[in-house]
Amino acid sequence: MNNRRWAALTLLGALSACSSGQSTAPQPLTLTGEWEQSLNVTDPVNGDSHISAGRFVLQQNGASFQGTGQQSGFCNTAHGATYTGPLADPTPFAISNGVVTADAVSFDRDICTYTGAYSAGNSNRIKGTVTCHYIRNGIAYNFSGPWGADRIQ
Repeated sequence: MNNRRWAALTLLGALSACSSGQSTAPQPLTLTGEWEQSLNVTDPVNGDSHISAGRFVLQQNGASFQGTGQQSGFCNTAHGATYTGPLADPTPFAISNGVVTADAVSFDRDICTYTGAYSAGNSNRIKGTVTCHYIRNGIAYNFSGPWGADRIQ
């Protein structure tokens, strides 16, 4: 087959794909679904750390979303003692103030603020940072560190 004929067939194929109604534009990313999440935060002033894992169930409507979450884990003091603090409490919590802008995500729960982004445009993985603030036994805790979530449904 000569080069002109090959170029004409290639162009014709490309034009028919464009007119078939199939979009080649990326689809909007959505948070709706169930997500497995984890975080690993520290409080540099008090020296405590916390690791937890759990789930988010999210429902997106336009650029906003809400849902519920649950997590459990453990906290360690600067001296190595383990305790159960609010970040390790398995009681479900509400997710509010959720906003999606392009690939950026932010939302709140009662004691934490999460920010992040879809990982390399992957609509099934989010990575970011979380900050959590609360007072326990008269001590103010300010945890921060990485968190991530993977869609499971």
